[in-house]
Order: sequence, then C-alpha cells, then structure tokens
Amino acid sequence: MKSSNVIARERGTDLLTVRNLHVEGFSGERWHPIVRGVDFSLKRGEVLGLIGESGAGKSTIGLAAMGYAKPGCR
Repeated sequence: MKSSNVIARERGTDLLTVRNLHVEGFSGERWHPIVRGVDFSLKRGEVLGLIGESGAGKSTIGLAAMGYAKPGCR
C-alpha cells in the first residue's frame, strides 16, 4: 500500500461520494424505479466492484455516478 493511500484514509478524504442515488426510467406512461437508494464512497487508491445479475443496475450506477444518464432515464 502506498503511503498516499494511508494518508487519504487517515484524513477521511473521499474522492467520490454517492448518497441516496435513485435512477428512474420512463416506460409506457410513467416513470419506473431502476436504482433505489445506493450509497458508497471511494478514497484514493480504493477500488469498488459491483456484482449482480444481468439487468440489476450495475452499469446504470456507474454511469449515474459519472453524471451520465441512459436515454429515457433521469
């Protein structure tokens, strides 16, 4: 482990914090929940892996964390 990683953890410096992430998609005549209430944070040097079934929202969470939305989503 690099010393910079230890320092970031000791100071509690988050590089990315996501709280209460919700994503909805429009289908038919209404909005449907796709992702509900996701929370996570990453410090310098940390890695996060998302595991789940096909269609569980892994890619949607990653895109939303970067500020992107799939067409028809908010």
